[in-house]
Amino acid sequence: MAPFLQSVVASAVLGAFVQGGAGAELDALLDRWQKSVADLHSFTCRFRQEKRVSFMRRPLVASGTLKYLDKKLLWATETPSVSLLSFDGKEARIYHPEFQTLEIYALGAAGGSAAGFGKGGIPGFTGDFAALRQQYAIEALAVEAGSKDHRLRMTPKDDALKKEVVAIEFLLDDALTMKEWKLARTNGEELKFTVTDFVVNAKVDPKELVFEVPAGTKIVRMGGEEAPKGDGAKDGKR
Repeated sequence: MAPFLQSVVASAVLGAFVQGGAGAELDALLDRWQKSVADLHSFTCRFRQEKRVSFMRRPLVASGTLKYLDKKLLWATETPSVSLLSFDGKEARIYHPEFQTLEIYALGAAGGSAAGFGKGGIPGFTGDFAALRQQYAIEALAVEAGSKDHRLRMTPKDDALKKEVVAIEFLLDDALTMKEWKLARTNGEELKFTVTDFVVNAKVDPKELVFEVPAGTKIVRMGGEEAPKGDGAKDGKR
């Protein structure tokens, strides 16, 4: 499954003055985080993703754009190869033009991190923060002296997440906008996600989150049977 479903990201805020034991101050800042996310109805941004795996000396690098509107998101990868991923909290669809394949994941039926993250919507960007606080132990990390950035670490408490996720770290600016996100997985993989050009409550047309696949596309329902090839365009519509 695409890294997004295993580790969808969050925008958080935490002052550099907050120490790990300052529970009341941490809670206050998490409340501020929740309020900022509650006011987020749409966004657009660019991303750069670096994935490190144990058997490769260099990271796998990808870049592209994200568009979000009212609990629906389109993740468009531009390099090194084109792909589209749509997510609505109930299922995810991943289209690979190069292989003429559409993968469909029903998140309610999926196990592991996909199901766990689904409990909070699109964690950090959207969703139920009460659920997130139940799923993760959250602590502040140090930032450079004089920096207005904020760093936060989330360690899973949820048993399903513990099987796949070691920890997630966020780097944010003083305006609560995410700059960088890191994920460490139990299999030794590491994922670094850098965000630029983040626009809060951007104007996003619902049609921009819709994509169709050509007739003849191979459709694979994870956990189910493949759809007939002739139904590709119909089943691929978002």
